[in-house]
Amino acid sequence: MTSQTLAPNLSLSYISVSSQVVDDKKEQWFTSEIPRLVQTLSWWVIIHTTTPNYTYYFGPFTTLEEAHDAQFGYIEDLYHENAQGLKTFIKQCQPSRLTICNDRVTPEK
Repeated sequence: MTSQTLAPNLSLSYISVSSQVVDDKKEQWFTSEIPRLVQTLSWWVIIHTTTPNYTYYFGPFTTLEEAHDAQFGYIEDLYHENAQGLKTFIKQCQPSRLTICNDRVTPEK
């Protein structure tokens, strides 16, 4: 630690850190945080069906346009599985589950 006197009774202390330590910390941040940020910023196609009463998440997509173009294939697949009452949304999120049975959702208190 190095100390520098700025004025009477006032000093500035700082720690000398090697550039390798800083580079290692930056690399650790990029390898741990960037994938999480990308996932958070990813676009998802969300389809709610009334029969069965499910919510499906399809993705992730890097752009809104990519998600928009892909949604029609998912709608067609659900149609062929006789799903009814489809409502489709596209948004940026990070779903915790990809398929949710809404009949089993406990109401919030």
